[in-house]
Amino acid sequence: MKITKHIRDFLKLFLTLAITILIILFFSYTILKNVPQKFHFQLNTQNINTIPDITITYPIECNKNLVSNSKDAKNLCQQIQTYKNDTIFLSHPLTYTNKNKPKLIFYIHGQDELINTHISNNEKFRSKLQDWGKLYANNNYIFIAPNLYGNNWGSQKALDLLSNEIRYYADYFNVSKVYLIGYSMGGLLTYKISAQNPKMFHEVTILAGTLPFDILNYDSCKNLNKTKITIFHGTKDINVPYTASSKLIVDKCHSYKFKYPELHLLKDIDHWQLGYTNNPKILLPENK
Repeated sequence: MKITKHIRDFLKLFLTLAITILIILFFSYTILKNVPQKFHFQLNTQNINTIPDITITYPIECNKNLVSNSKDAKNLCQQIQTYKNDTIFLSHPLTYTNKNKPKLIFYIHGQDELINTHISNNEKFRSKLQDWGKLYANNNYIFIAPNLYGNNWGSQKALDLLSNEIRYYADYFNVSKVYLIGYSMGGLLTYKISAQNPKMFHEVTILAGTLPFDILNYDSCKNLNKTKITIFHGTKDINVPYTASSKLIVDKCHSYKFKYPELHLLKDIDHWQLGYTNNPKILLPENK
């Protein structure tokens, strides 16, 4: 009898505990169900318009802003930086939004267009860089003009440095699209890096570019065709005549049935008029 009583008491205790635990679990679930959960952001490309448009500041300090106009200085930063002893002119908007991320464009300058800590000793070239930098920044581009050993006439040393700079700044600013524009003697480097790295650039623009004749072959044309390359050249250019440069590469690549590069001849325009243009239809890739 005593054993039976002990078993009965044990079962009562066990049943009481089980009921208590069930009651606790039930009320815990009811309470937790009504507590706001932590928000986890996940990008859904199919519903991109539902993501709030957040303003983001660039991850780079604007030291010694070279923009003289106080109104422009509120939205635009232009400064000199160095990368492995190379002097670089950098222009970018101060902020961007997550729905409109920036693009990166590199400019390969021509002969006598040297970049130093004061931008340039050439006042005309200084004004050009600042005007172009403002145009690109206003259209959500990060504009970078490296010095690249001064007269960057397509040496392998300049090619290697430019490739490293592009990778560094593309990673730093977290951009997915990189553009390239080269003028005059800078065309040598622009042609060569485009032929050697066909997947590096989203689009390439060449203004009256000097042609490296060692790319006049099938393999180079095949690589150039993998990028949208647009060439502008003035018909009055006596410094770099289009018949001895742009037309040669276009005719050669088209003879292999490739679409790019494309050539746009500008009537009655000379070498310097094209190189110092502020025409957005020429300078902005999306306008081509």
